Amino acid sequence: MPDYLSKRLLLSLCATIVLVFGLNLIILLACYAPDFRKAFDCEKNKPARFVTDRNGQILKFIPDKNGHVNVWRKLEEIPNTLIQAAICAEDRRFLYHPGFDPPAIIRAAYTNLKHQRKVSGASTISQQVVRLLNPRQRNYYSKLIELLESVKLEIQLSKNEIMELYLNMVPMGGQLRGAGVASLIYFSKDLQSIGFYEAACLAVIPRAPSRLDPTRPKGQSELLRNADTLVKKMVHEGTLPHECVNRPDSLGPLAFRPRIFPNEAPHFVGHILNRDSGGMAEIRTTLDLNLQRSIEKTLQSHKNRLRRLGVSQAAVMVVATENREVLSMVGSLNYGDDALGYNNGATCFRSAGSTLKPFLYALALSKGFSDSSEIADTFKSYKTVNGDYMPFNANRISYGPVNLRSALGSSLNIPAIKIMELIEVGDFYSVLKRLGLISEKNGQAEKYGLGLSIGAIEIRLCDLVQAYSCLSAGGKFEPLRLRPTEQGNIKRIFSEEVASEITDILQDPLARILTFGNPVYFDFNFPVAIKTGTSSKFRDSWAVGYTAKHVVGVWAGNFDGSPTRDAFGSSSCGPILNEVMSSLYSGNEFIASDKFSEKISTSFEDSKERQIHEQAVKSGDQEHIYLGPAYAKWIHNREKEQGSGRFRLDKAVGLGEAQAPTRNKIKRRGVEIVTPHDGDRFVCSNLFPSTIVFRAQPQEVVNEIIWLMDGKEVTRTPPPYEFYWTPSIGAHSIHAVTPFNEAAQIGIYVESK
Repeated sequence: MPDYLSKRLLLSLCATIVLVFGLNLIILLACYAPDFRKAFDCEKNKPARFVTDRNGQILKFIPDKNGHVNVWRKLEEIPNTLIQAAICAEDRRFLYHPGFDPPAIIRAAYTNLKHQRKVSGASTISQQVVRLLNPRQRNYYSKLIELLESVKLEIQLSKNEIMELYLNMVPMGGQLRGAGVASLIYFSKDLQSIGFYEAACLAVIPRAPSRLDPTRPKGQSELLRNADTLVKKMVHEGTLPHECVNRPDSLGPLAFRPRIFPNEAPHFVGHILNRDSGGMAEIRTTLDLNLQRSIEKTLQSHKNRLRRLGVSQAAVMVVATENREVLSMVGSLNYGDDALGYNNGATCFRSAGSTLKPFLYALALSKGFSDSSEIADTFKSYKTVNGDYMPFNANRISYGPVNLRSALGSSLNIPAIKIMELIEVGDFYSVLKRLGLISEKNGQAEKYGLGLSIGAIEIRLCDLVQAYSCLSAGGKFEPLRLRPTEQGNIKRIFSEEVASEITDILQDPLARILTFGNPVYFDFNFPVAIKTGTSSKFRDSWAVGYTAKHVVGVWAGNFDGSPTRDAFGSSSCGPILNEVMSSLYSGNEFIASDKFSEKISTSFEDSKERQIHEQAVKSGDQEHIYLGPAYAKWIHNREKEQGSGRFRLDKAVGLGEAQAPTRNKIKRRGVEIVTPHDGDRFVCSNLFPSTIVFRAQPQEVVNEIIWLMDGKEVTRTPPPYEFYWTPSIGAHSIHAVTPFNEAAQIGIYVESK
């Protein structure tokens, strides 16, 4: 065969081999190599990686399934100095090669053969990205696959996208992945704030993250030597100016921090992660980290004082009224084992105490009551499925005639019960449900009865603050926001006039003077609406304060449910509320911007007039005050203990006289037996003889009530229309009859023990 044919045949064979190899390579890349476009999008949009406050400060990193932490930064957010440093340190021909670097491969092969060991590598940034996306065992076969896949990577992604992947995925020591998180952890700086020397350090750490660990003295010194070399190399190549050779850089001396991950606002972060369904790499929240830290310190400063009251835990929440954003959530005194501090006091269910009363009175105002409506603060028992219910005020004092303003401001229990009688439990239950205070676990309204008015239900601090923000916002309800992007349905619960009236009452110091006096922790330099609450046996205490701008809620108690040592909401939570609220504002600047200011100043003037009136009454310059039959027992006890005073019982209506219109809006029969109740059962013991008290309440004051026992008259009683009876075994029918032959009847049963 002629020579020229042999050459042509050889060339054809070589071309065929190259073509077949090329086709196989294309098929291999197309069919088996990963889809790097999809991988790029997936890496950028992985589930949440870190949580920040409203200003971008890191609260917590969330490790991925491999335990790595990351902060993804787009290429435009990465300084050019770091990009140039990475190219200079890892892949000088990155911008020009097709994914692999032939000269570097030849150089590395020659060097390794010469030294009979691996001295240098030839992996490009593209090949490293392939390896980061699909980790494999380190061998020559893997190297070949990475080389081939790097070609497809270069085909599918731009150089900028490859660099973005590299700088966000490269190992930076320990759990750290990417330059973004490394900059935050090692330098306490965002990437955009680093200097050229810090950029050089971040560029060389990936060479050997364990050996160049900046948190160890030996690793730090070696890292600095490598960074020095890289800076000089960059200066030599013209990517840095000559003056950069001399350390330190323009941003000051280099300082490394320990590899400590932030764990700020742990209760808040835990709460938001429980609600978050995943999504973007950054969960930006509404929290103000500076305010959060300030409130944490405030709570700590009250720790010893609370312990003296038998209180081991407390929680605080602050919400912005305008957009309902949660600015702070401190769930316990200490996030730890001490006193079950891992529990979140802002989200656990606790007994409400008197904190629900403003919503009860708001409902009453909506139904036609006014702040001057008279309520009889007199003892009364109620029949329930669990037996007779006798509510008392917290201080066991009955104040007689009070108006709605004083009843709410002084947080009296008996008037609240009587208001509930008039507006019905179901209506109040419905309002609480619309305010988000009632959950499915609470059951139906009938379960609570009249006790719902004084807090016989479990609520959460976060829900309570949310409800009070409705009053702060003029009656408009909106769910709280934990993230700025969250949207909630706005609905009107109360009219603006009703919300303003309740706010005015809660801001009025004289309205609460009956039971609270004027403690220093309720004294502000600006108007604040305040409501406290205390549950039975002092297990839970509350204080909520709000302005037109903020709502602050405080809870104190013990997570194990144990009672405290008489820790009232005012005394335990009041000082905390005062300190937190005062820290939100400075002097009188707030008053001018508060939409309630004009109303408040009027309220204070009105309160002063009332104070002058009360002083006039005390000095005797006032006529007697005449009250209806609802006050008969209260006046009787008052005169028995204190002698005759300014309160008198109305003149009795005699036979043949026209009955005066009732003072009370409550529609009743001509007379009512208020104790005992129809169907009551009594157990008597021969060893301990007992008596049963019978008391009636006529619609109008009468001279006497005639009592019949089993059809026979047993006594006639003047005000307060009561008598004591020594019981006899058996069933008994009792009648109370007025001089106008109006009668009430009950049946009771007495049995022996």
